[in-house]
Amino acid sequence: MGQTVQLIRIDYEAAIDDVLDFCGRASDRDWQTTCAAEGWPVGTVIHHVAAANQVICDWIRALAGGEDIATSGQEVDRMNAAHATNYAHCDRLETMRLIEAEREAGVRLLNSLTNADLAREGLFKVPDQRRTTEQMARAMVSHVRTHLRNIQSACQTTRPRGDSHRPASLPTSNANGVQPLTRAALESWNAGRADSHATTSGALRARCASSGTANDCAPPSEAVTDAAISRLIVRRLARS
Repeated sequence: MGQTVQLIRIDYEAAIDDVLDFCGRASDRDWQTTCAAEGWPVGTVIHHVAAANQVICDWIRALAGGEDIATSGQEVDRMNAAHATNYAHCDRLETMRLIEAEREAGVRLLNSLTNADLAREGLFKVPDQRRTTEQMARAMVSHVRTHLRNIQSACQTTRPRGDSHRPASLPTSNANGVQPLTRAALESWNAGRADSHATTSGALRARCASSGTANDCAPPSEAVTDAAISRLIVRRLARS
């Protein structure tokens, strides 16, 4: 795996972790706030990020295999509209778990790509132009970050002055009948992410040590340390 893939993977992981961090800190009101850019509730947009990740991963595989992407812009619009209807009131914890699963799927895919894979290209109909695998991999990252910016903007706009980003106590019910995210559930999920982080960072250090190329596992300017891995792989959700 070349340095280009490593850096894309690190950027991808950081983008997904920023989404997960927002999910853990957002209030129920934030979760139901409508994003002006998409016209969907925040929760629906976040669920879309996870669902779209599956599609974009398929596109990356196609390009890496030297194939064109047959999906048209009209098909993408139909899929997005259907998703927005089906997940207008999605459960937050389930959405977070889906994003976490898709994060790992995306990492596995990126880790499998070679420099030759990145250079392959094919026709992409959204819009009608040729794209390389590397361009599509970078688009997967920018897709996450674009939606996250829209979400943050929507919640900042609707949050009253002085309102904290995370409520002092989480409500036990909401008007839409969506199962609320309880503090216990959030802390349990967060603890699981911490355990996963410890396992992942330990494995990464072991691979680097055994290969004798520790700095190949991080950006050129940063050695592989606990602090670096914490910043680049996972961001712990701060407890109130």
